[in-house]
Amino acid sequence: MTWEELSEETEKALNQLEEPFKEVFILHVLGNVSMKSISEAYGKSESWARVIFYRARQKLLSILEK
Repeated sequence: MTWEELSEETEKALNQLEEPFKEVFILHVLGNVSMKSISEAYGKSESWARVIFYRARQKLLSILEK
């Protein structure tokens, strides 16, 4: 698998995530936004942001393994 193919597969997997999983993952990984800032933007606790990020990562891994 080439980097281009991997990139396409990752993008497809990201698009399969529902909100807020998709947005939290993208903000943190691609946008380098802190968990504290994400939690404040959503009006939730930092623990909430961490759990959503963790679950998003697990869902992505599951999608990519298929």
